[in-house]
Amino acid sequence: KKGTITIQDTKPPEITTRDYTIIEGQGYNAGNFVEKGFDWSGYEYSFEKEDYANYTAPGEYDDIVIVAKDPYENSINKTVKLTIKNKGIAVKYERHTPIDYNKGYEVTTEYELYFSDYNTTTNILYYANLTEDFKYFDEQNYKADKEKILDNSDYTTNDEILQIIRKSKVDTIGRGLTGKDEIINYLFQEGFTKTQ
Repeated sequence: KKGTITIQDTKPPEITTRDYTIIEGQGYNAGNFVEKGFDWSGYEYSFEKEDYANYTAPGEYDDIVIVAKDPYENSINKTVKLTIKNKGIAVKYERHTPIDYNKGYEVTTEYELYFSDYNTTTNILYYANLTEDFKYFDEQNYKADKEKILDNSDYTTNDEILQIIRKSKVDTIGRGLTGKDEIINYLFQEGFTKTQ
């Protein structure tokens, strides 16, 4: 008797991905996120959505999905992060506020400021990353404040050390300040010191 044996590839490619960082204005493609890969039948990779290839604004994008597919339609998806750094001027200012016994915490506030690098007398704020690190000494205050921010994605919490961290992106400082000199003067008046 004669028969036919069909050998079919049913395994998706094996790939190792990495996060990727660029400077504002630089390009990128799906291959930049693939560190290494293997498939007996060969494979190709692409973005799951076209939108993932078109990020241009400075920031962190952790929702990018890379698809590796072989000729037999076996595929695997991997989520990666793209960081676009601002090509402008970056400076950091920090302030530590001691324990407030009424609120039950101490807080460290940090601004990471990105200014335009145009050759002008006034550098304008592109945006700032604001981080507020609340360290609690009172568990009841911690739990009460945690309840208030459970559905807010700006906040992360750590029950072991009673810590709440808020991260956000802002376009102005203080009461709508955008100029570099006025922002720096304001931060100094508010007790901030330059850390970078």
